[in-house]
Amino acid sequence: MLLELDKPALLNSYVNTINLATCCPSPGTRCSVSGWGTIKSPQSRFYYPIIF
Repeated sequence: MLLELDKPALLNSYVNTINLATCCPSPGTRCSVSGWGTIKSPQSRFYYPIIF
């Protein structure tokens, strides 16, 4: 999900931008993700192991 802000965000040591992917990774590629929300969904058909 992308968010559209009413005004530009103030960037600092807690808020910054990230580069968006320019293509989809190939099947089997190891990826790192971060974000907020739930890590389980009854509708999800994918399994994402949690690695810390």
